Amino acid sequence: IQHKIDNGISDIREILEANGYDGTDTDWQDVMYGNGFAHQHGISLQGGNSKGGFYAAVNYLDNNGIVKGSSDTHRRIAAQVNGDYKVTDWLQLGINTSLSSQDISYIQQQQMYGSAFKSLLNMDPVTKPYFSTIDEFTPEMLQEYNEGKDIPKDPSNGLYYGRSLYTNDFFSSPLLQKDTQRTDGQNQDINGVISAKVTPFKGFAFTARF
Repeated sequence: IQHKIDNGISDIREILEANGYDGTDTDWQDVMYGNGFAHQHGISLQGGNSKGGFYAAVNYLDNNGIVKGSSDTHRRIAAQVNGDYKVTDWLQLGINTSLSSQDISYIQQQQMYGSAFKSLLNMDPVTKPYFSTIDEFTPEMLQEYNEGKDIPKDPSNGLYYGRSLYTNDFFSSPLLQKDTQRTDGQNQDINGVISAKVTPFKGFAFTARF
């Protein structure tokens, strides 16, 4: 059985080499994915006396996911301030506020023309991730180049995105889809409550919150 397998692999390699195979063996999982890294830091302060107390905290999160590059990131900074203080015997003020700001980048999982993750599973291993010169172009890419069309390059290294010889799909490169289907989002949130408690006489209290 092993002899037949070895012979079969040898026959396939001979066919590939006869058609210009250059020995490329791309592991697209390794090209796309890496080790994710996340770190989180926080600091808090609290204190008080007979008239009141306070609590303040700041937290920072930086999470870079398993997709290589900056297309899979989440950064957030958040703060919390709580406190109350008895200004006079009849007036007490309080605050409970949270603030956050975050930046998120992610790759969309499904588009009209597929997705980077689908292309990652379907892409053949005999295609290089990048082409450095037009001599490596597929016939379709060369035709587009001669027609004056723009051939996409990775802005991080200036190389052309590799395209499979076995499909004329413009979006066959997982790396191209990763960079063109990236979505960036930002949002800021402020949530707070300010309160005042008035006790004009014993046994009666009025509280207002905004």
